Amino acid sequence: SLSGVQCQCPETFTVEIIWRYTTYTTPKSVVYYIRYGAKHQIYDLIDHSNSYSSNLKLWHNGLLSYVNTISQLIWPISGNFEFPEWLLKSCQFLLVQEYVRLLSTWCEWNSASRKFILAVSLLEVGETQKACDYFLRASNGVLVDSFLSSLITSSNTASDSSALVLYYLKVIEIFEQHNAFDCIIELAMTAIAVAENNEPNLPTLHSIVFTQHLHLQHHIEAYNCLNTNPDNQRRVDCLRLLVLALFNRKKLIELASFPYVDMYTDLEKIMESRARSADLLENNYYDFLYSFHINKGNIRKAASIMYEQAIRLGQESYSLLTISKITHCLLSCINALHLVNEKYRWIVRPVMHANSSEEEKNLTKNRLELGEEILQFNLKKQIEVLELKDIKKEYTLAEAKLKLIKFNPDHCLATQTCPSEITAALCSAESLTSQCIKYCKKDATKIWKWLHRNNI
Repeated sequence: SLSGVQCQCPETFTVEIIWRYTTYTTPKSVVYYIRYGAKHQIYDLIDHSNSYSSNLKLWHNGLLSYVNTISQLIWPISGNFEFPEWLLKSCQFLLVQEYVRLLSTWCEWNSASRKFILAVSLLEVGETQKACDYFLRASNGVLVDSFLSSLITSSNTASDSSALVLYYLKVIEIFEQHNAFDCIIELAMTAIAVAENNEPNLPTLHSIVFTQHLHLQHHIEAYNCLNTNPDNQRRVDCLRLLVLALFNRKKLIELASFPYVDMYTDLEKIMESRARSADLLENNYYDFLYSFHINKGNIRKAASIMYEQAIRLGQESYSLLTISKITHCLLSCINALHLVNEKYRWIVRPVMHANSSEEEKNLTKNRLELGEEILQFNLKKQIEVLELKDIKKEYTLAEAKLKLIKFNPDHCLATQTCPSEITAALCSAESLTSQCIKYCKKDATKIWKWLHRNNI
């Protein structure tokens, strides 16, 4: 209804009509789209025209040109896709779905682009499977529709398959924001199927499939994707992620059951690196490596792993738990070496020695007198061979320390306690034991009563 509109001049009357119409319509509708542009254009015409009726012709011509421009923007049979794109950016997802439905039966222009915006709107309202289906349908117009072509930032695409791969990567980014892991796998597998063998993004697609399977805890599928990745470095990175995920999920049996045909060395390096960097008392990387090598038949390597764990535990502050683990590690090492041939019952360990001999000290002094610059102090790395008898000696020493700390939990042992000090402590403890045995052989009724009175 236009009742109550006071017509002072044609220009203000037209402005009032448009203002009333746009005010009473639903917000974010088609009229809302043209409202602000219409107001700006009309006020601009009023400012540049007089209020006389002689300029009314100029006003009508300007309004007709403006309406013509708006109709070109809204009309779907054109190369222009700004209106549906604006609806999508304005988060009018229900209007986008209605817009696509109205045009689906008769308009063939920008059909792939309409499927794309419909897929985005469905994804935003939680219809992930339907959205994935429409994204796949929209891929046919990647090189046809200008809107979809603009999504691919790289203009130097070598082939149609490369353009499709870039399109699927863009769509995967959208799904990653919604954590739709199963749909990402389907899209990535479709991209792998259409990609050529020399496609540079092929390792990325394999890594994406691996990551999504790992999120869904599909460990066997993740391992298979890891093996099919054509990039060696990506394969190692994925293997590291698989190891960490299985350790955090306590799936050690699955981790040990994989064949690792061409990645045995990589797995060993990853596990050793994690074992050496993690807390010894709160991780079981060394224990897993020991069981893994035993399962694969590499007995000497398993013994070396247990010995390394014992040496590292020996650098920690001594407690009952620490010394107990040291004895168990050394005993496992000895047990493993007994399973191999006698001539192979040895392991090696790296030893770092400083070059502190008199000859090298004199050499350093002479160099300084000649004015030569000493850039660094070199360390000489040596390999020490440990036979089975040497490891047994270390086990005997660790067992003695365990006896001492069990005898007196408050007894303090330094990390580098020498055997002579341990022998003296054992003799002291042994003398108390011998004294008790000697009293037991006598008639020691008074002694037992005294012990009972003192709660000993």
